Amino acid sequence: SMLGAGLGILTLAFSVLGFVGAGVFASQKWGTKRFIDDFGYRIKWFDLPLGFGGAIGLFISTILIGLLTQLIGLPEGSNLEGIQEQIADDPRVKGILFAMMFVLAGLLAPLTEELLFRGVIFRGLLSKMKPAVAVVIQGFIFGAAHYTPDQGWGNVALLLTLSVVGMGLGLITWATGRLWPAIFAHAVFNCTSLTLLYATGRTVRSRELAPELKWLGKGLDLGGFTITMGVLAMLVLYAIFAYVLRYTAWGSHVYAVGDDPDAARLAGIEVN
Repeated sequence: SMLGAGLGILTLAFSVLGFVGAGVFASQKWGTKRFIDDFGYRIKWFDLPLGFGGAIGLFISTILIGLLTQLIGLPEGSNLEGIQEQIADDPRVKGILFAMMFVLAGLLAPLTEELLFRGVIFRGLLSKMKPAVAVVIQGFIFGAAHYTPDQGWGNVALLLTLSVVGMGLGLITWATGRLWPAIFAHAVFNCTSLTLLYATGRTVRSRELAPELKWLGKGLDLGGFTITMGVLAMLVLYAIFAYVLRYTAWGSHVYAVGDDPDAARLAGIEVN
């Protein structure tokens, strides 16, 4: 019903405000009281293309997880089925519901969820442990936060998928030292998922994927163990980004400036 949709969106809106409040509190309590500097909220022109590249990596990862869960027989889960049911009950709410969801889930959620999970939680973990461990832990926390009671055992596949998404966003944040690349990646990921749902009226199951995408799940036998083409594709992408960041002038500039252009400028580094 329209009332149910409204209540769900209202709940999401309050959670968004809570995420921002948590960031402000953490900055005042444990940070420098400079909100933007504490959480790497400074934006650069190349954050947008980095975000698009990150979103592609996230989609590849979710496809691989979907193929894996289907292979081992886990029931599929989705946190968008509630929207499908609302539309099925009353098709008249489709336009209004999706407009509000694009604003909240497509725009506000990436801004605020990245602040909480990759800002407050991830940066807190980084101060206590190695980056790889922090990436994994905050990823599982992100996945667990999306637990959907009515999905039952479908939550196993759902939370596994979103945990991997959280780990990917954590890697992006750690590599760049800022939140905006992860924010853009998160926004592209959410908006694309909502667009697919709006266009088809349902989520896309792994068994319905195009052959070109299923190719990513094909295995390659390497001396007694199997590695998927998707994993190889991700390794190639990581190698490309590692080379660019390590051996090019642009990569050196990214490392030199980091998330504090004021300090870099004082050190004599050109930040523009």
